[in-house]
Amino acid sequence: MSASAWLCPFIPRPDARLRLVCFPHAGAAASTYFRWARALPAAVELVAVQYPGRAERLREPMPESMSDLVAGIRDALLPSVGEPYALFGHSMGAAVAYETALALRAAGCPEPVRLIVSGRAPQGPGITLQPDLNDEQSILAALELFGGTVSSLLRDPEARAAFLPVFAADWRMLADYHPSPAMPPLTCPVSAMTGTHDPITDVTAVSGWSAATTGPFDLSVFPGDHFYLASQLPEVLALLSRLLSPGSSLRR
Repeated sequence: MSASAWLCPFIPRPDARLRLVCFPHAGAAASTYFRWARALPAAVELVAVQYPGRAERLREPMPESMSDLVAGIRDALLPSVGEPYALFGHSMGAAVAYETALALRAAGCPEPVRLIVSGRAPQGPGITLQPDLNDEQSILAALELFGGTVSSLLRDPEARAAFLPVFAADWRMLADYHPSPAMPPLTCPVSAMTGTHDPITDVTAVSGWSAATTGPFDLSVFPGDHFYLASQLPEVLALLSRLLSPGSSLRR
């Protein structure tokens, strides 16, 4: 599979100083980050990962394991990670971003200049994920565990029919996922972000990401639930701009 299928640079910036690779949450597509691309500084090129089984990759089988998903992303990123890059992921995307950082390092690539994880603790959510989502009601019940934040999209029957099977497949993959032991841990800066009222991920658990690196660690807490990114987007983007600025421990 070509890198172009995996990676979506919404606003190509060939002269950018840094590439920010963004990983969607469960059930989501690369378009989640479309609005972010224009709002970030011109020195940052945002590239969103398009997982199989959604959007233009709808007919492709969805990955059954985290290792399969990460292998595809790693191979797509390999040609470009000689230049400075950072990784950002929310919820499931945080786990994918972390595993991708480890996989790229194992392939002999430089670590990212910064790993940014959001809405997820390193050991996973504070709920038990049951993989047996067999019908629409069980999937909707699982979604409510994330705080009952069901967008207007899910109230549209056609959109719901497209979204729910993708979310269920991602949920099953996460139910079988166990974080890879990082031996040794990363050395790059790690930044963690979460919402004050996230029902599945408390602030103390998110601070556990400090053990994922021997480098600097910082934690930012925003008002909101598991999907605080939607209501706090200007503040989140302002923080990202600061974290990715030349003075924020960027390394080559």
